This record gives sequence, C-alpha cells and structure tokens, in this order.
Amino acid sequence: MALIYTFQPGASQAEAAGDYFMGLANDWADEALDNMVPKQLILQEPEGPNLNIRLWSLPGEVTPVRGMLGWIRQVMGQMEDLARPQGRPMTHMPTLMASPEPETTCFIEVLGRRCFTPFEEHLLTIGLRQGRTNLLSSPKVMMVLLEEELAGLAIHGRGSWLIEGRATLPEQMEVSRH
Repeated sequence: MALIYTFQPGASQAEAAGDYFMGLANDWADEALDNMVPKQLILQEPEGPNLNIRLWSLPGEVTPVRGMLGWIRQVMGQMEDLARPQGRPMTHMPTLMASPEPETTCFIEVLGRRCFTPFEEHLLTIGLRQGRTNLLSSPKVMMVLLEEELAGLAIHGRGSWLIEGRATLPEQMEVSRH
C-alpha cells in the first residue's frame, strides 16, 4: 500500500492539529474506557528495561500484551525519533499504522519510573480498536486514525500531516505534498 503525505508546517499548526486530534481521540477513548478495566503491569524482558504499563481492556478479555512488547518498544523508539527535528514520518508511518494484534481492542499506557502514583509520567499511550492502531500519543507526537485509510499526525513545533493509504498508486510509492 502506498502512503500519501500532506504536510502543513508550523508550530501553531501542530498545536491546532494536536488539539483537534486529541478531541477526536478523547471522544473515542471516553466511550471505550467506560467498558474497560485497568490492570497495572511491570513487564520484564532480558532485552531491555522494564516496561511499566497500565492496560485497559474489556472484562474477561485476554489481551496478549506480552506478545506486543517488541512492537511497543519499536513504536516508542519511532515516536521519540519523530519528535527530533530530523525525524521523518515517511520512515515510520508503516510501523505506526500497523496492526500488532488482530481483533484486539485495548488501551496501553506506558509509564515512567514513578508509575502507578499521582506523579506518574505518561511516555506513550496506544489505543487499539479491533486490531487497528487508532491512537498513539507521546509528549511531543500524536497520531490518530481518522478514517479507515486516513491518519493525522501532529509533531510539536514542526507541523501536521495527513497520511492517506492508497492501494491504487504504484507499489510502495511515497508522495509528499506541501
């Protein structure tokens, strides 16, 4: 699938788009979280530091979060890279828009060291709906799935992008418009 990127530059554009995307995400999250219950997890892996996670899922539903750890770490790294001035959305969007676990609906909050306290720091929030990444939010980057093949991306201080998936363009062609 080819992706088309439409960029609007500027710090004020990034802030306005981020506010708009946050409003859309909050509407969906509020509705979804009403039916979900939180679980607090500290996941240990030999390959990296512990991940402090608050997992919101439907009661009785088994969410294979351990199987998504590699993808979560990859998303964290890519979101950090996007926050840098040289970060390129075209490099990272295929992973960020990927479906890590089919049919899973949940929210994953990756927390800093003071996790599960009133002083906790949110490093990354992930919203999955039926296996699709609907929301990615970090302190400086926000990505929201707006429609089936349309995502919005806002990067603090840089601007915003609309990213459209198209099956009709030549394979793997990336087009960037300003």
